[in-house]
Amino acid sequence: MKCRNCQYENPEGSRFCEDCGAMLEDIQINVPAQPGTRKPHQNVSGKSHSFKALEEKPKSMAAVWVGVALFFLLACSVTILGGGYYYLRSRGLALKDLFAARQNGSASIPTEDSETKIPEGDWEPTLQDNSSSTEVTKTAPAETETDRNQAVSEHIVVVAEKHIWIINEQTGKKEILSDYPLNNFWDIQTGLSPNKKWFAYFTGFEKESITPQLLVLDLENRQIVLQLPLNDPSAQSAMAEEVGEPEFEASRAIQMPQSLAWSPDGSTLAFIARRDGESADVYLFNPVDLSVARVSEEAGHANDLHWSPNGTYLQYLSTNSFGTGGGSNMEALWVYDFRNRKAELLENLMSSGERFISWTDNSHFLIASTSSICELHNLRLVNVTRSFNQVILNGCFNSIAYNPINQNGMFSVTDFNFENCDCGEKLDAGLWIFGNDIGYPVVGEIGLKKFEQVQVYDIEFIDQSNLFTVYGDEGLLSIYKGNDFYRVDLFPEEQALTPYKSPNAENWAWASLVQSDLWFSDENNKAVELSTSSTGLPVWSADGQRLYFFENNRIFLVSAPGFDSRVLLAELPAEAIIALVR
Repeated sequence: MKCRNCQYENPEGSRFCEDCGAMLEDIQINVPAQPGTRKPHQNVSGKSHSFKALEEKPKSMAAVWVGVALFFLLACSVTILGGGYYYLRSRGLALKDLFAARQNGSASIPTEDSETKIPEGDWEPTLQDNSSSTEVTKTAPAETETDRNQAVSEHIVVVAEKHIWIINEQTGKKEILSDYPLNNFWDIQTGLSPNKKWFAYFTGFEKESITPQLLVLDLENRQIVLQLPLNDPSAQSAMAEEVGEPEFEASRAIQMPQSLAWSPDGSTLAFIARRDGESADVYLFNPVDLSVARVSEEAGHANDLHWSPNGTYLQYLSTNSFGTGGGSNMEALWVYDFRNRKAELLENLMSSGERFISWTDNSHFLIASTSSICELHNLRLVNVTRSFNQVILNGCFNSIAYNPINQNGMFSVTDFNFENCDCGEKLDAGLWIFGNDIGYPVVGEIGLKKFEQVQVYDIEFIDQSNLFTVYGDEGLLSIYKGNDFYRVDLFPEEQALTPYKSPNAENWAWASLVQSDLWFSDENNKAVELSTSSTGLPVWSADGQRLYFFENNRIFLVSAPGFDSRVLLAELPAEAIIALVR
Protein backbone atom coordinates (compact mmCIF):
# COMPACT_ATOMS: atom_id res chain seq x y z
CA MET A 1 0.00 0.00 0.00
CA LYS A 2 1.55 3.26 -1.18
CA CYS A 3 1.75 6.24 1.16
CA ARG A 4 0.33 9.43 -0.37
CA ASN A 5 2.62 11.52 1.79
CA CYS A 6 6.04 10.06 0.96
CA GLN A 7 5.20 7.48 -1.76
CA TYR A 8 6.70 4.69 0.35
CA GLU A 9 5.39 1.21 -0.53
CA ASN A 10 4.07 -0.30 2.72
CA PRO A 11 2.91 -3.92 3.33
CA GLU A 12 -0.76 -4.69 2.89
CA GLY A 13 -2.81 -4.10 6.03
CA SER A 14 -0.60 -1.36 7.43
CA ARG A 15 -2.38 1.54 9.09
CA PHE A 16 0.65 3.85 9.30
CA CYS A 17 3.49 4.49 6.91
CA GLU A 18 6.67 2.85 8.09
CA ASP A 19 8.74 5.69 6.62
CA CYS A 20 6.97 8.92 7.55
CA GLY A 21 4.33 7.71 10.02
CA ALA A 22 1.31 9.09 8.12
CA MET A 23 -1.99 7.27 8.30
CA LEU A 24 -2.63 5.09 5.26
CA GLU A 25 -6.44 4.94 5.69
CA ASP A 26 -9.02 7.65 6.22
CA ILE A 27 -6.57 10.38 5.27
CA GLN A 28 -8.31 13.70 4.97
CA ILE A 29 -8.30 14.68 1.32
CA ASN A 30 -8.62 18.37 2.12
CA VAL A 31 -5.28 18.32 3.99
CA PRO A 32 -2.51 18.52 1.41
CA ALA A 33 0.65 16.62 2.04
CA GLN A 34 3.60 18.87 3.08
CA PRO A 35 6.77 16.82 3.05
CA GLY A 36 9.50 18.11 5.32
CA THR A 37 7.25 20.40 7.38
CA ARG A 38 6.30 17.85 10.02
CA LYS A 39 8.05 18.25 13.35
CA PRO A 40 9.72 15.21 14.92
CA HIS A 41 7.39 13.02 17.01
CA GLN A 42 4.31 14.80 15.59
CA ASN A 43 1.90 13.34 13.00
CA VAL A 44 0.30 15.25 10.19
CA SER A 45 -2.81 15.89 12.23
CA GLY A 46 -0.77 17.67 14.91
CA LYS A 47 -1.36 15.01 17.55
CA SER A 48 1.62 13.80 19.61
CA HIS A 49 2.93 10.42 18.58
CA SER A 50 6.03 8.35 19.47
CA PHE A 51 8.31 7.37 16.62
CA LYS A 52 10.89 5.52 18.74
CA ALA A 53 10.17 2.24 17.02
CA LEU A 54 10.16 3.84 13.59
CA GLU A 55 13.58 5.59 14.12
CA GLU A 56 15.33 2.55 15.57
CA LYS A 57 16.98 1.55 12.29
CA PRO A 58 18.58 4.94 11.41
CA LYS A 59 19.97 5.38 14.97
CA SER A 60 21.47 1.91 14.88
CA MET A 61 23.39 2.71 11.67
CA ALA A 62 24.68 6.01 13.08
CA ALA A 63 25.93 4.29 16.21
CA VAL A 64 27.86 1.83 14.08
CA TRP A 65 29.64 4.59 12.17
CA VAL A 66 30.40 6.51 15.37
CA GLY A 67 31.85 3.37 16.92
CA VAL A 68 34.04 2.75 13.88
CA ALA A 69 35.38 6.31 14.02
CA LEU A 70 36.14 6.09 17.74
CA PHE A 71 37.89 2.76 17.29
CA PHE A 72 40.04 4.23 14.50
CA LEU A 73 41.04 7.23 16.64
CA LEU A 74 41.83 4.98 19.62
CA ALA A 75 44.01 2.73 17.47
CA CYS A 76 45.94 5.74 16.10
CA SER A 77 46.49 7.11 19.62
CA VAL A 78 47.78 3.79 20.93
CA THR A 79 50.14 3.49 17.95
CA ILE A 80 51.54 7.00 18.44
CA LEU A 81 51.95 6.66 22.21
CA GLY A 82 53.46 3.20 21.92
CA GLY A 83 55.92 4.32 19.28
CA GLY A 84 56.89 7.36 21.32
CA TYR A 85 57.36 5.26 24.44
CA TYR A 86 59.60 2.81 22.55
CA TYR A 87 61.61 5.73 21.09
CA LEU A 88 62.19 7.27 24.52
CA ARG A 89 63.06 3.97 26.20
CA SER A 90 65.53 3.10 23.44
CA ARG A 91 67.43 6.31 24.29
CA GLY A 92 67.28 6.05 28.07
CA LEU A 93 64.70 8.87 28.37
CA ALA A 94 61.37 9.20 30.14
CA LEU A 95 58.35 11.49 29.79
CA LYS A 96 59.65 13.61 32.68
CA ASP A 97 62.73 14.40 30.60
CA LEU A 98 60.53 15.86 27.84
CA PHE A 99 58.44 17.92 30.25
CA ALA A 100 61.53 19.17 32.12
CA ALA A 101 63.21 20.10 28.87
CA ARG A 102 60.11 21.85 27.53
CA GLN A 103 60.00 24.03 30.63
CA ASN A 104 63.44 25.31 29.66
CA GLY A 105 63.05 25.35 25.89
CA SER A 106 62.68 22.71 23.25
CA ALA A 107 62.60 19.02 24.11
CA SER A 108 66.12 17.59 24.35
CA ILE A 109 65.84 14.21 22.65
CA PRO A 110 69.20 13.05 21.28
CA THR A 111 69.36 12.40 17.56
CA GLU A 112 71.53 9.93 15.74
CA ASP A 113 73.66 12.80 14.47
CA SER A 114 74.55 13.80 18.05
CA GLU A 115 76.35 10.55 18.78
CA THR A 116 79.60 11.52 17.08
CA LYS A 117 82.64 10.49 19.11
CA ILE A 118 84.43 13.54 20.52
CA PRO A 119 83.33 16.44 18.29
CA GLU A 120 85.07 19.67 19.28
CA GLY A 121 83.17 22.93 19.42
CA ASP A 122 81.03 25.19 21.59
CA TRP A 123 79.97 24.11 25.05
CA GLU A 124 76.89 24.85 27.09
CA PRO A 125 76.70 22.64 30.20
CA THR A 126 74.03 22.47 32.86
CA LEU A 127 73.84 25.57 35.04
CA GLN A 128 72.18 25.77 38.44
CA ASP A 129 71.47 29.18 39.92
CA ASN A 130 70.61 28.79 43.60
CA SER A 131 69.66 32.45 43.87
CA SER A 132 66.94 32.31 41.22
CA SER A 133 64.13 30.00 40.19
CA THR A 134 65.30 30.20 36.56
CA GLU A 135 67.45 27.30 35.38
CA VAL A 136 69.45 27.32 32.16
CA THR A 137 70.14 23.87 30.77
CA LYS A 138 71.56 22.03 27.83
CA THR A 139 71.25 18.26 27.74
CA ALA A 140 71.78 16.94 31.25
CA PRO A 141 72.58 13.24 31.72
CA ALA A 142 69.27 11.42 31.25
CA GLU A 143 68.13 9.56 34.35
CA THR A 144 68.09 5.84 33.89
CA GLU A 145 65.96 3.29 35.72
CA THR A 146 65.89 3.46 39.51
CA ASP A 147 67.28 0.00 39.97
CA ARG A 148 70.29 0.81 37.78
CA ASN A 149 71.08 3.91 39.81
CA GLN A 150 70.72 1.91 42.99
CA ALA A 151 73.04 -0.75 41.58
CA VAL A 152 75.75 1.87 40.98
CA SER A 153 75.44 3.13 44.56
CA GLU A 154 75.99 -0.40 45.87
CA HIS A 155 79.41 -0.77 44.28
CA ILE A 156 82.92 0.33 45.21
CA VAL A 157 85.51 1.40 42.66
CA VAL A 158 88.84 -0.21 43.53
CA VAL A 159 92.04 1.37 42.22
CA ALA A 160 94.78 -1.27 42.13
CA GLU A 161 98.35 -1.34 40.83
CA LYS A 162 97.46 -2.64 37.37
CA HIS A 163 93.70 -2.36 36.97
CA ILE A 164 90.56 -0.47 37.94
CA TRP A 165 88.00 -2.81 39.49
CA ILE A 166 84.38 -2.52 40.55
CA ILE A 167 83.11 -4.63 43.46
CA ASN A 168 79.59 -5.26 44.70
CA GLU A 169 79.26 -4.11 48.32
CA GLN A 170 76.87 -6.90 49.24
CA THR A 171 78.20 -9.96 47.41
CA GLY A 172 81.87 -9.12 46.89
CA LYS A 173 81.59 -9.94 43.18
CA LYS A 174 84.44 -8.19 41.35
CA GLU A 175 84.93 -7.13 37.75
CA ILE A 176 87.77 -5.38 35.89
CA LEU A 177 86.71 -2.06 34.38
CA SER A 178 90.05 -1.00 32.89
CA ASP A 179 93.48 -2.47 32.19
CA TYR A 180 95.06 1.00 32.29
CA PRO A 181 96.63 1.87 35.68
CA LEU A 182 95.88 5.17 37.40
CA ASN A 183 98.79 7.66 37.55
CA ASN A 184 97.33 10.76 39.27
CA PHE A 185 97.44 10.08 43.01
CA TRP A 186 96.68 13.54 44.47
CA ASP A 187 93.05 12.93 45.38
CA ILE A 188 91.68 9.85 43.71
CA GLN A 189 88.20 10.43 45.12
CA THR A 190 87.74 13.51 42.90
CA GLY A 191 87.65 11.22 39.86
CA LEU A 192 84.22 9.92 40.90
CA SER A 193 81.38 12.09 39.59
CA PRO A 194 78.95 13.44 42.23
CA ASN A 195 76.11 11.38 40.71
CA LYS A 196 78.25 8.21 41.05
CA LYS A 197 77.87 7.37 37.34
CA TRP A 198 81.38 8.04 36.05
CA PHE A 199 84.98 7.64 37.16
CA ALA A 200 87.74 9.67 35.47
CA TYR A 201 91.52 9.39 35.83
CA PHE A 202 94.84 9.97 34.05
CA THR A 203 97.15 7.24 32.82
CA GLY A 204 100.27 6.99 30.66
CA PHE A 205 102.73 8.90 32.87
CA GLU A 206 104.59 5.86 34.14
CA LYS A 207 106.38 5.06 30.89
CA GLU A 208 109.73 6.40 29.68
CA SER A 209 107.99 7.96 26.71
CA ILE A 210 105.12 9.88 28.29
CA THR A 211 101.84 9.39 26.44
CA PRO A 212 99.24 10.68 28.92
CA GLN A 213 95.59 9.85 28.41
CA LEU A 214 92.30 10.68 30.08
CA LEU A 215 90.03 7.71 30.71
CA VAL A 216 86.39 7.99 31.73
CA LEU A 217 84.59 4.85 32.88
CA ASP A 218 80.82 4.33 32.73
CA LEU A 219 80.04 2.61 36.04
CA GLU A 220 76.48 1.72 35.04
CA ASN A 221 77.36 -0.08 31.81
CA ARG A 222 80.84 -1.25 32.89
CA GLN A 223 82.74 0.21 29.95
CA ILE A 224 85.27 2.85 28.91
CA VAL A 225 83.44 5.76 27.26
CA LEU A 226 86.47 8.00 26.66
CA GLN A 227 90.14 7.30 26.03
CA LEU A 228 91.60 10.65 25.01
CA PRO A 229 95.29 11.52 24.42
CA LEU A 230 96.15 14.63 26.45
CA ASN A 231 99.07 15.74 24.29
CA ASP A 232 99.18 17.02 20.75
CA PRO A 233 99.97 13.88 18.68
CA SER A 234 102.70 15.80 16.85
CA ALA A 235 104.44 16.83 20.11
CA GLN A 236 107.66 15.18 21.20
CA SER A 237 107.95 13.32 24.48
CA ALA A 238 107.99 15.67 27.45
CA MET A 239 110.81 13.62 28.97
CA ALA A 240 113.13 14.92 26.26
CA GLU A 241 112.45 18.54 27.24
CA GLU A 242 113.91 20.67 30.02
CA VAL A 243 112.40 22.75 32.81
CA GLY A 244 110.83 25.85 31.31
CA GLU A 245 110.23 24.32 27.89
CA PRO A 246 106.53 24.44 26.86
CA GLU A 247 106.15 20.68 26.40
CA PHE A 248 107.70 19.92 29.78
CA GLU A 249 105.68 22.55 31.67
CA ALA A 250 102.46 21.48 29.94
CA SER A 251 103.05 17.92 31.09
CA ARG A 252 103.59 19.18 34.65
CA ALA A 253 100.34 21.18 34.49
CA ILE A 254 98.42 18.01 33.66
CA GLN A 255 99.95 16.23 36.65
CA MET A 256 99.28 19.02 39.16
CA PRO A 257 96.56 18.64 41.84
CA GLN A 258 93.04 19.55 40.72
CA SER A 259 93.84 18.92 37.06
CA LEU A 260 90.43 17.31 36.63
CA ALA A 261 87.16 18.27 38.34
CA TRP A 262 83.52 17.26 37.92
CA SER A 263 80.75 19.84 37.90
CA PRO A 264 78.52 19.77 41.01
CA ASP A 265 75.76 17.87 39.18
CA GLY A 266 78.15 15.40 37.55
CA SER A 267 77.17 16.38 34.00
CA THR A 268 80.52 17.84 32.92
CA LEU A 269 84.18 16.98 33.50
CA ALA A 270 86.75 19.78 33.35
CA PHE A 271 90.34 18.69 32.76
CA ILE A 272 93.76 19.98 31.70
CA ALA A 273 95.30 18.90 28.39
CA ARG A 274 97.66 20.14 25.67
CA ARG A 275 95.86 19.15 22.50
CA ASP A 276 96.09 22.47 20.65
CA GLY A 277 99.20 24.64 20.61
CA GLU A 278 102.12 24.68 23.03
CA SER A 279 100.33 25.45 26.31
CA ALA A 280 98.06 23.38 28.52
CA ASP A 281 94.43 24.52 28.37
CA VAL A 282 91.07 23.83 30.00
CA TYR A 283 88.84 21.28 28.25
CA LEU A 284 85.34 20.04 29.00
CA PHE A 285 83.91 16.56 28.45
CA ASN A 286 80.21 15.67 28.30
CA PRO A 287 79.80 11.94 29.09
CA VAL A 288 76.30 11.83 27.57
CA ASP A 289 77.07 12.92 24.01
CA LEU A 290 80.85 12.22 24.32
CA SER A 291 81.79 15.74 23.18
CA VAL A 292 85.07 17.44 24.05
CA ALA A 293 85.65 21.19 23.79
CA ARG A 294 88.50 23.56 24.63
CA VAL A 295 87.37 26.65 26.57
CA SER A 296 90.64 28.49 27.32
CA GLU A 297 93.51 29.78 25.21
CA GLU A 298 95.73 31.83 27.55
CA ALA A 299 99.49 31.95 26.91
CA GLY A 300 100.39 30.22 30.19
CA HIS A 301 99.59 26.68 31.26
CA ALA A 302 96.14 26.28 32.82
CA ASN A 303 95.93 24.42 36.13
CA ASP A 304 94.06 24.12 39.46
CA LEU A 305 90.36 23.76 38.53
CA HIS A 306 87.53 24.66 40.93
CA TRP A 307 83.79 24.76 40.10
CA SER A 308 81.47 27.22 41.81
CA PRO A 309 78.76 25.53 43.93
CA ASN A 310 76.06 26.08 41.30
CA GLY A 311 78.28 25.22 38.31
CA THR A 312 78.10 28.70 36.77
CA TYR A 313 81.84 29.44 37.02
CA LEU A 314 85.06 27.46 36.73
CA GLN A 315 88.05 29.10 38.44
CA TYR A 316 91.61 28.27 37.33
CA LEU A 317 95.17 29.62 37.22
CA SER A 318 97.65 30.03 34.39
CA THR A 319 101.37 29.51 35.05
CA ASN A 320 104.34 30.23 32.80
CA SER A 321 106.69 27.85 34.62
CA PHE A 322 106.33 25.68 37.71
CA GLY A 323 109.99 26.13 38.67
CA THR A 324 112.31 23.72 40.44
CA GLY A 325 111.20 24.15 44.06
CA GLY A 326 111.69 27.86 44.67
CA GLY A 327 108.26 28.82 43.39
CA SER A 328 106.41 29.24 40.13
CA ASN A 329 106.31 31.99 37.55
CA MET A 330 102.62 32.84 37.66
CA GLU A 331 100.69 34.48 34.84
CA ALA A 332 97.07 35.17 35.86
CA LEU A 333 93.92 34.23 37.75
CA TRP A 334 90.96 33.32 35.52
CA VAL A 335 87.35 32.23 35.61
CA TYR A 336 85.32 30.64 32.83
CA ASP A 337 81.78 32.05 32.81
CA PHE A 338 79.31 29.49 31.43
CA ARG A 339 76.54 32.07 31.07
CA ASN A 340 78.62 34.28 28.79
CA ARG A 341 80.58 31.28 27.46
CA LYS A 342 83.99 32.89 27.74
CA ALA A 343 87.09 32.97 29.94
CA GLU A 344 87.54 36.20 31.90
CA LEU A 345 90.74 37.60 33.42
CA LEU A 346 90.36 38.31 37.14
CA GLU A 347 93.90 39.33 38.10
CA ASN A 348 97.42 39.46 36.67
CA LEU A 349 99.67 37.70 39.18
CA MET A 350 103.12 38.71 40.41
CA SER A 351 103.46 35.98 43.05
CA SER A 352 105.45 32.76 43.05
CA GLY A 353 102.29 30.72 43.55
CA GLU A 354 98.64 30.80 44.54
CA ARG A 355 96.54 28.53 46.74
CA PHE A 356 92.80 28.30 46.19
CA ILE A 357 91.02 27.93 49.54
CA SER A 358 87.26 27.75 49.02
CA TRP A 359 84.21 29.23 47.36
CA THR A 360 82.25 31.28 49.91
CA ASP A 361 79.11 31.40 47.72
CA ASN A 362 78.25 31.11 44.02
CA SER A 363 80.24 34.19 42.98
CA HIS A 364 83.02 34.69 45.58
CA PHE A 365 86.06 32.65 46.55
CA LEU A 366 89.07 32.88 48.87
CA ILE A 367 92.63 32.62 47.57
CA ALA A 368 96.09 33.34 49.02
CA SER A 369 99.56 33.84 47.57
CA THR A 370 102.35 31.41 48.40
CA SER A 371 106.01 32.00 49.16
CA SER A 372 108.87 29.52 49.47
CA ILE A 373 110.02 31.38 52.61
CA CYS A 374 106.92 32.76 54.29
CA GLU A 375 104.44 30.08 53.18
CA LEU A 376 101.13 31.98 52.78
CA HIS A 377 100.21 35.66 52.59
CA ASN A 378 97.84 38.10 50.87
CA LEU A 379 94.56 36.38 51.73
CA ARG A 380 91.81 37.96 49.64
CA LEU A 381 88.15 37.59 48.70
CA VAL A 382 87.55 37.58 44.92
CA ASN A 383 84.26 38.66 43.35
CA VAL A 384 84.02 36.96 39.93
CA THR A 385 81.07 39.05 38.73
CA ARG A 386 83.00 42.31 39.16
CA SER A 387 86.57 41.03 38.66
CA PHE A 388 87.36 42.63 42.00
CA ASN A 389 89.20 41.39 45.09
CA GLN A 390 89.47 42.62 48.68
CA VAL A 391 92.43 41.84 50.93
CA ILE A 392 91.44 40.22 54.24
CA LEU A 393 94.96 39.60 55.53
CA ASN A 394 98.20 40.82 53.91
CA GLY A 395 100.52 39.38 56.54
CA CYS A 396 102.11 35.92 56.60
CA PHE A 397 100.50 32.78 57.97
CA ASN A 398 101.11 29.05 57.85
CA SER A 399 97.89 27.20 57.02
CA ILE A 400 94.20 27.91 56.49
CA ALA A 401 90.83 26.19 55.98
CA TYR A 402 87.30 27.50 55.44
CA ASN A 403 83.78 26.20 56.14
CA PRO A 404 81.42 27.49 53.40
CA ILE A 405 78.36 26.19 55.27
CA ASN A 406 78.96 28.18 58.45
CA GLN A 407 80.93 30.88 56.58
CA ASN A 408 83.87 30.84 58.94
CA GLY A 409 87.42 29.59 58.91
CA MET A 410 90.67 29.04 60.76
CA PHE A 411 94.26 30.02 60.02
CA SER A 412 97.49 29.68 61.96
CA VAL A 413 100.51 31.92 62.48
CA THR A 414 103.70 30.20 63.66
CA ASP A 415 106.59 31.67 65.58
CA PHE A 416 108.62 31.50 62.36
CA ASN A 417 106.01 33.59 60.52
CA PHE A 418 106.04 36.20 63.25
CA GLU A 419 109.82 36.41 63.63
CA ASN A 420 111.07 36.10 60.03
CA CYS A 421 108.41 37.26 57.56
CA ASP A 422 107.80 40.82 56.44
CA CYS A 423 105.01 40.26 53.88
CA GLY A 424 102.63 42.70 55.51
CA GLU A 425 101.00 43.35 58.85
CA LYS A 426 102.35 41.00 61.52
CA LEU A 427 99.99 38.89 63.59
CA ASP A 428 100.72 37.14 66.89
CA ALA A 429 101.60 33.47 66.66
CA GLY A 430 98.70 31.13 67.41
CA LEU A 431 95.42 29.80 66.05
CA TRP A 432 93.08 32.43 64.57
CA ILE A 433 89.46 32.33 63.41
CA PHE A 434 87.76 34.52 60.80
CA GLY A 435 84.37 34.92 59.17
CA ASN A 436 81.12 36.83 59.35
CA ASP A 437 80.60 38.64 62.66
CA ILE A 438 83.89 37.42 64.13
CA GLY A 439 86.22 39.90 65.86
CA TYR A 440 86.74 43.28 64.26
CA PRO A 441 85.59 43.50 60.61
CA VAL A 442 88.22 43.92 57.91
CA VAL A 443 86.20 43.26 54.71
CA GLY A 444 82.46 43.85 54.90
CA GLU A 445 81.19 41.63 57.71
CA ILE A 446 84.28 39.40 57.65
CA GLY A 447 86.43 39.84 60.72
CA LEU A 448 89.18 37.91 62.50
CA LYS A 449 90.43 37.31 66.03
CA LYS A 450 92.93 35.17 67.87
CA PHE A 451 91.43 31.92 69.15
CA GLU A 452 94.15 29.92 70.96
CA GLN A 453 97.82 30.26 71.83
CA VAL A 454 99.10 27.07 70.18
CA GLN A 455 101.60 26.12 67.48
CA VAL A 456 99.68 24.75 64.49
CA TYR A 457 101.29 23.50 61.29
CA ASP A 458 98.30 22.31 59.29
CA ILE A 459 94.53 22.86 59.26
CA GLU A 460 92.00 20.91 57.22
CA PHE A 461 88.25 21.21 56.78
CA ILE A 462 86.39 17.92 56.31
CA ASP A 463 83.28 18.98 54.42
CA GLN A 464 81.38 15.68 54.71
CA SER A 465 81.73 15.95 58.50
CA ASN A 466 81.62 19.76 58.85
CA LEU A 467 84.76 19.67 61.00
CA PHE A 468 88.10 21.45 61.30
CA THR A 469 91.12 19.28 62.11
CA VAL A 470 94.19 21.02 63.55
CA TYR A 471 97.65 19.41 63.49
CA GLY A 472 100.81 20.16 65.44
CA ASP A 473 104.26 18.61 65.79
CA GLU A 474 102.90 15.29 67.03
CA GLY A 475 99.89 14.94 64.76
CA LEU A 476 96.26 15.76 65.38
CA LEU A 477 95.87 18.35 68.13
CA SER A 478 92.16 19.13 68.12
CA ILE A 479 88.90 18.82 66.22
CA TYR A 480 86.47 21.74 66.12
CA LYS A 481 82.89 21.83 64.89
CA GLY A 482 79.97 24.24 64.69
CA ASN A 483 79.77 28.02 64.61
CA ASP A 484 81.24 28.23 68.10
CA PHE A 485 84.24 26.00 67.21
CA TYR A 486 83.34 23.41 69.83
CA ARG A 487 86.28 21.12 70.65
CA VAL A 488 85.74 17.36 70.23
CA ASP A 489 87.44 15.07 72.76
CA LEU A 490 89.99 12.62 71.37
CA PHE A 491 91.24 9.22 72.42
CA PRO A 492 95.04 9.00 72.73
CA GLU A 493 95.12 6.39 69.95
CA GLU A 494 93.36 8.79 67.57
CA GLN A 495 95.77 11.71 67.82
CA ALA A 496 98.06 10.42 65.08
CA LEU A 497 95.14 9.68 62.73
CA THR A 498 92.59 11.55 60.61
CA PRO A 499 88.84 11.29 61.34
CA TYR A 500 86.31 10.09 58.75
CA LYS A 501 82.77 10.59 59.99
CA SER A 502 79.95 8.33 58.77
CA PRO A 503 77.22 9.80 56.51
CA ASN A 504 74.64 9.36 59.28
CA ALA A 505 76.95 11.31 61.67
CA GLU A 506 76.79 8.56 64.29
CA ASN A 507 80.23 6.93 64.00
CA TRP A 508 83.84 7.71 63.21
CA ALA A 509 86.68 5.92 61.47
CA TRP A 510 90.27 6.95 62.21
CA ALA A 511 92.99 6.25 59.66
CA SER A 512 96.16 7.57 58.04
CA LEU A 513 98.10 7.19 54.80
CA VAL A 514 101.37 6.93 56.71
CA GLN A 515 100.29 4.67 59.59
CA SER A 516 98.72 1.22 59.50
CA ASP A 517 96.35 1.61 62.46
CA LEU A 518 92.60 1.81 61.86
CA TRP A 519 90.17 2.63 64.68
CA PHE A 520 86.42 2.96 65.07
CA SER A 521 84.57 5.09 67.62
CA ASP A 522 80.97 6.07 68.28
CA GLU A 523 79.16 8.87 70.09
CA ASN A 524 79.21 6.85 73.31
CA ASN A 525 83.02 7.04 73.40
CA LYS A 526 83.37 3.39 72.49
CA ALA A 527 86.69 2.80 70.67
CA VAL A 528 87.53 -0.37 68.72
CA GLU A 529 90.78 -1.10 66.88
CA LEU A 530 89.80 -2.61 63.53
CA SER A 531 93.22 -3.23 62.00
CA THR A 532 96.92 -2.88 62.64
CA SER A 533 97.77 -3.58 58.98
CA SER A 534 95.57 -1.14 57.08
CA THR A 535 97.26 0.09 53.90
CA GLY A 536 94.94 2.94 52.90
CA LEU A 537 91.94 5.05 53.77
CA PRO A 538 88.52 3.49 54.54
CA VAL A 539 85.16 4.38 52.96
CA TRP A 540 81.65 4.35 54.42
CA SER A 541 78.51 2.91 52.86
CA ALA A 542 75.86 5.44 51.88
CA ASP A 543 73.76 4.73 54.97
CA GLY A 544 76.72 4.74 57.37
CA GLN A 545 75.99 1.19 58.50
CA ARG A 546 79.10 -0.42 56.98
CA LEU A 547 82.78 0.53 56.83
CA TYR A 548 85.13 -0.84 54.15
CA PHE A 549 88.92 -0.95 54.43
CA PHE A 550 91.77 -2.91 52.88
CA GLU A 551 95.02 -4.63 53.74
CA ASN A 552 97.26 -5.01 50.67
CA ASN A 553 95.00 -6.92 48.22
CA ARG A 554 92.11 -7.86 50.55
CA ILE A 555 88.98 -5.81 51.27
CA PHE A 556 87.19 -6.15 54.61
CA LEU A 557 83.97 -4.77 56.03
CA VAL A 558 82.60 -4.17 59.51
CA SER A 559 78.97 -3.32 60.12
CA ALA A 560 76.53 -1.92 62.65
CA PRO A 561 75.74 -2.08 65.44
CA GLY A 562 79.03 -3.16 66.98
CA PHE A 563 81.54 -2.64 64.15
CA ASP A 564 83.73 -5.15 65.97
CA SER A 565 83.61 -8.24 63.72
CA ARG A 566 85.29 -7.90 60.35
CA VAL A 567 84.35 -9.92 57.27
CA LEU A 568 86.46 -10.55 54.16
CA LEU A 569 84.53 -9.00 51.25
CA ALA A 570 86.90 -9.62 48.33
CA GLU A 571 90.48 -10.43 47.42
CA LEU A 572 92.26 -9.24 44.29
CA PRO A 573 94.58 -11.66 42.50
CA ALA A 574 98.27 -10.71 42.70
CA GLU A 575 98.02 -6.89 42.86
CA ALA A 576 97.92 -4.49 45.76
CA ILE A 577 95.09 -2.03 46.27
CA ILE A 578 95.89 1.68 46.11
CA ALA A 579 92.53 3.18 47.05
CA LEU A 580 88.83 2.54 47.51
CA VAL A 581 86.53 5.08 45.84
CA ARG A 582 82.94 5.56 46.86
